[in-house]
Amino acid sequence: MATKNGGLVRVWEAATRRDAVLSAHPRLQELERSVAAAVKDFATGRCDDHAVRAAILARRSYLERHGIPLGYAEPHWACAACQDEGYVNGVPCVCRQQAELDRIIAGSNLPAKLRQQTFDKFELKWYSTTKKTPQGVTERTCARDALRSCQAFVARVLEGRVDKGLFVSGGVGLGKTFLLSAICNSLIEARVPTLYVVFSDLIAAIRDSFNPESSQTESRIMAATKEARVLILDDLGAEHVTDFVTNRLFDIINYRCNHSLPLVVSSNLGASQIAELYGPRIASRLLEMCEPVTLAGEDIRWQKQRQ
Repeated sequence: MATKNGGLVRVWEAATRRDAVLSAHPRLQELERSVAAAVKDFATGRCDDHAVRAAILARRSYLERHGIPLGYAEPHWACAACQDEGYVNGVPCVCRQQAELDRIIAGSNLPAKLRQQTFDKFELKWYSTTKKTPQGVTERTCARDALRSCQAFVARVLEGRVDKGLFVSGGVGLGKTFLLSAICNSLIEARVPTLYVVFSDLIAAIRDSFNPESSQTESRIMAATKEARVLILDDLGAEHVTDFVTNRLFDIINYRCNHSLPLVVSSNLGASQIAELYGPRIASRLLEMCEPVTLAGEDIRWQKQRQ
């Protein structure tokens, strides 16, 4: 994440690192000077590019022999796009937008465990190849289709052609949060500002904003959920449902629906149960803007404990 004067700090760190390495390796100082001289001679027409390549190769060989990283003298940017300044051509960088989303809503940042969950780690072995779902396909086929739907959603976002989000449903312990985390991780890695939040945590953050000592306001939290490039709401239906909760949920879904902003939702509940719990308006809009994705099978946590 970019910080104030972050770029200058990284440059100072790089200069300090370079001085320390060169002080410990006098031969490397000579090689660096050889590279600089060869480049200068090439630029002025006093040698061909073979001399430059030879100087660079000698430098690289020395670095490899001594275990020194090739970019030892380069700044280690947290965000290469803005070089830790937070802005690119006067416009807030994606890293700054992401940091702001994570800061506004407490608990919106993916926990360390969830940051490790990626599509390639989604294991189909936990889903039966013989037991079938009400749709007539095996539980493993159902899980494979769910994985492909989530991957396809990410691809559509990156290509800028999102037509629908996802509504991922299924019983407890079947991998819903895993898939949502993989979506979030993929999008953030691709520099797409994405807000992930457990729905009950979102409601708690809104309620906490009413505290006079809170650093956030309800309007800022609602604006973040409405306007985030991609919104991921995990575990819808696990919270205590009141008119307050239903009204906030409708405001978020309705705004994103009207502005064609993608939404990914997970729930232990099916569409009919969502309608009973939150009302037909919310269920109808979810069906309009989200492709249904289902997981079926036995709780994976229980399966792992039995092994």
